[in-house]
Amino acid sequence: MDIANERFVDRSALAAVLALALVVRFHGITAPAIWYDEAFSVLLTRHEPWQIWSITARDVHPPPYYLMSGLYLIKIGNQSLS
Repeated sequence: MDIANERFVDRSALAAVLALALVVRFHGITAPAIWYDEAFSVLLTRHEPWQIWSITARDVHPPPYYLMSGLYLIKIGNQSLS
């Protein structure tokens, strides 16, 4: 084999592996998958800011975390791809 042919084979193999990796990575990406802590955050961010502050006063995450999450959900949304 000459060098040009070897490069073509190498690039073709790399493209095939990359295509397979993309298919495996993005298969089912829009399926809803929210775990308990994520669901808690989503539900909590639907409250008013003063309610978030009082509910999370003794939580592990500080109240600004939930306030910023609420702003994110308002601006970006809560779909699977966001």
